[in-house]
Amino acid sequence: MRKLTTGALLLLCSCASSSGALGRRGDSLAGSWSGVLVKGVVRSPADFEFAGHDGEYSGTWWSSALTPIALTNVQLASPALAASGAMSNVQLGSSLRFELARLAVFEGIIRGETIEGTFRDEQGGGWFRLEKRPDLSDDVRFTP
Repeated sequence: MRKLTTGALLLLCSCASSSGALGRRGDSLAGSWSGVLVKGVVRSPADFEFAGHDGEYSGTWWSSALTPIALTNVQLASPALAASGAMSNVQLGSSLRFELARLAVFEGIIRGETIEGTFRDEQGGGWFRLEKRPDLSDDVRFTP
């Protein structure tokens, strides 16, 4: 009986820990993202900030001149699952679409802590890859 009780408590604690971690990561888009935009042979650093409230999203792109530019039409779709075959029930990622007003349209997929996709502007297109920066407020070493 003692082993059964100990096992049940361990299972309960592991489930509680997992749900707490998932709660913090529940909004996979919100936060700071850094990476690169690639167009031909030109690689440009990219910094984006996304925020969400009640299913509505907004965002900002920080240009190389450190001037923030608001994102428009930020749309995040639910995670997709592969429908059939050996890949069935495998999460493919959430689709993301946003625009820099009258400048460019971005479309990508969020998989964990990365966003990869393509963008298109008046002169053509390219691809991008962003990685989520850690939120220091969740870091136990962070003291405000």
